[in-house]
Amino acid sequence: MNTTFEATNSQYYALEKARESFGRQWKAKLRVCWETGVYPRSLSPYKPELQHVRNGGGPNWLTQFRFDG
Repeated sequence: MNTTFEATNSQYYALEKARESFGRQWKAKLRVCWETGVYPRSLSPYKPELQHVRNGGGPNWLTQFRFDG
């Protein structure tokens, strides 16, 4: 996928919610959601945005992604 992908504000917010929901290993758990298409109920409202991140950036992008600050 595209390592130059830049998340929109709503996608960034969805990623923050995934981190809050999954905790320390949030990236690995989000990748499982991406692979299966199954998200916990707490992330249901953010599923479309998280899927857009998957489609636009993909797993390699997620591996390199860091929250600012």
